[in-house]
Amino acid sequence: MNNRELEELLAIDRTVLPDNGGTEFNRLIFSRSPYLLQHARNPVKWREWGDDALNEAKCRDLPLFISIGYSTCHWCHVMAHESFEDNEVADLLNSSFIPVKVDREERPDLDDFYMTAARALTGGGGWPLNVFVDHEKRPFFSITYLPKYPRFKTPGFIDLLKNISTLWQKQRELIRSNAESLIAGLATSTIMPAKSSISLENCRTSAFSHLEEIYDHAHGGFGMAVKFPMPTYLLFLLTSSGKAEQMALHTLDKIIDGGIHDQIGGGFHRYAVDRKWITPHFEKMLYDQALLITSLCQAYKTSGKSEYLKTAEKTALFCIRELQDTTGGFCAGIDADSEGGEGFYYTWSEDELNTGLSDVFLPLADYWQRGDEYRLDDRLILCPSMSLEKFAAKAGISPEKCQSIYAQGCSQLLTLRSTREAPLKDLKIVCAWNGLLISAFVHLYEVSKEPLWLRHATVCATAIIEKMFTPYQALKRTILGDKAGVDAFVEDYALLATALADICRHDKGSYYLENLKLILKIMMAEFISVDGEVRFTTKSGEQLPLALPTIQDNVTPSAAASAAIALMSGGLLSGDQDMIECGELIVQRYRGFIEKSPAACLSMILAAEMAEKRK
Repeated sequence: MNNRELEELLAIDRTVLPDNGGTEFNRLIFSRSPYLLQHARNPVKWREWGDDALNEAKCRDLPLFISIGYSTCHWCHVMAHESFEDNEVADLLNSSFIPVKVDREERPDLDDFYMTAARALTGGGGWPLNVFVDHEKRPFFSITYLPKYPRFKTPGFIDLLKNISTLWQKQRELIRSNAESLIAGLATSTIMPAKSSISLENCRTSAFSHLEEIYDHAHGGFGMAVKFPMPTYLLFLLTSSGKAEQMALHTLDKIIDGGIHDQIGGGFHRYAVDRKWITPHFEKMLYDQALLITSLCQAYKTSGKSEYLKTAEKTALFCIRELQDTTGGFCAGIDADSEGGEGFYYTWSEDELNTGLSDVFLPLADYWQRGDEYRLDDRLILCPSMSLEKFAAKAGISPEKCQSIYAQGCSQLLTLRSTREAPLKDLKIVCAWNGLLISAFVHLYEVSKEPLWLRHATVCATAIIEKMFTPYQALKRTILGDKAGVDAFVEDYALLATALADICRHDKGSYYLENLKLILKIMMAEFISVDGEVRFTTKSGEQLPLALPTIQDNVTPSAAASAAIALMSGGLLSGDQDMIECGELIVQRYRGFIEKSPAACLSMILAAEMAEKRK
């Protein structure tokens, strides 16, 4: 699907369609999720997650086939084209299963539960995440991407469907027993570890030792390949000096000079498939931009290196140029694929590069790397071969002239790139991720003193409050156009509240402070128990077979840590002692988890240190 096709689908008058979508569509046509709309014309009779699907499964005595993904996911597209658009596969899914599509960005609760189960079942995970589920919502088998037919010793999806259907019909008791055992095994992860006398300082030291162990000393980052930027790691390391700080700065240096950084348009791709950060997986996610802006601001504060500030500003401008909608909110992300395939939009042939740079800027063509490892299908991934200072000396021009040539040349290439068909933009606004970006804009304002960034923070915050929050209807997780999606989760409340607290440090007006207090009071009432446990969903929200702890970081900070930080920050600003004590209670509640797995709880360590400083 491209941007034009998405707009056409959104414009369809759904009031004239039957409940099942009619002959042209399935039930997903009634969704407001771009990911689900991508599958609205599949011959698979998809349903959205909910009681309707569960009741149909029980009525027809069939298992559910739940496929979880998101609109900018490359392998989700591949499996859709190979299997979900195929009539033979669709006939099997429709006759032997109740097929359900889930947008993981709308329903992180479902994604987290079924991904945790998938890792327990198979030892791995990823998207599309496809799980086979019984009538009690319990998974009993899972896969990620599979081709339709067997390939290179990989089983085929169509054969798997037949085997699972037979298993359901003939060995139901085995399925039930395995599902029960899986849930019982996962339940061990919810047991609260006992607290000990380990100090926070020792927890920090232990966490750093783990990060140092997996750190790539040659190329920065953590692990070998695939490499994610992992801003939660960077932000933790940047709160220390010495070796920890140098690990973070070295990683940022390598990322900035790599293909994972869009050298022309700004912003960062989701991850690199190689150790050197050269070849990215080309999708761009809002949460990555937000957390990397914050990381770059912190790096600039600690090092004074101007490149970090320049890159943060360039990333912020990318967000404003390509992700901001007309209300002031920011869209979820941009796909990796376009008309030429994955990464085509961002890469260059030699002829395109030389033609795209006029004679004035042609010397810049020699600035980019030319080796084989910097090519994808014989197209160049633009990475600098040296610093601009060194390039200026090599070209025999002044640093100022070189900087001017670089800026204007990149602008010329960006204009040329904009004539290509752009990758799909996921237009939905996710509350939590906008909260992260609002905070990032405030941090950028604080280090740059440029009022533009604070202005964008307040415009975005106002848009989110006006569109997605009322004191009587609570907060929404997503909105697309004027249609709000599901109710918000605790991370949405926490990250929006932290963003409002960040604004309130500079804007003392009552508007943001009053909304901050309202949001935190709802969060305390709906998500936090009297002993400090943080639930991901509200008390009245949907219950899954198991409630997982909200303590471990992922690519974004954990929900429990985010809630604790929001409450302590908001309480200090508003003078509400109950909020402060609630935040501190959360920290104490999860202290055993911090001590057991400190490297998995970096954000909670920062929250605990925040609480300790008050004493």
